[in-house]
Amino acid sequence: MLQDALVEQSSQGQFTPEGRQDILAAAIGRPEHPGRVRAAGPGVGITDYFGSSSRQPSYSYSDTQRMTEEITKKVRQDLMQEIRAEVRAEFQMLYQEQFQSMRPMQSPIEEHVVPPPPTGRSGKGSCSASAIPEDDMDDGSPCLLYILEEDEMVLVARGTEFRSATVCHGMQLLEDEVKVSVDEM
Repeated sequence: MLQDALVEQSSQGQFTPEGRQDILAAAIGRPEHPGRVRAAGPGVGITDYFGSSSRQPSYSYSDTQRMTEEITKKVRQDLMQEIRAEVRAEFQMLYQEQFQSMRPMQSPIEEHVVPPPPTGRSGKGSCSASAIPEDDMDDGSPCLLYILEEDEMVLVARGTEFRSATVCHGMQLLEDEVKVSVDEM
């Protein structure tokens, strides 16, 4: 056969390639053509030419499927944890921004101490007021509500205190109670 003869000539040093006429071109019987691939001919596959692989696949199809499912499950869990952490961090940031914008500034106005109401009580109406209508205009005085947060006093509401009211919503006010209308929170 021609191929065996070429191998023998090459091993003895009798075959010398010249230009495009190398041992492969001589074995195929066609000169090398630039831009084309040399092949053994139509219908010859890689296993026909080189033989079948001696190595078998290391994993069966079911093992591969199971490992793929496990990896997919692990990636999903990791992704969900990462997303939860990002959402939690973003929510905390937005919550803190919202809380800071709602937090009232410290008022330069001194805190108004509410004195105990006068002892004269009237049972008129839901929230009793002064008997003289003109006194209603001067009856209310501004007041502030502070809460202690950590080590500082924080203003949480502004309102109007009505000292002369003795009944509110049908209930008698005690001596240490006073009617207050909340104007701003």
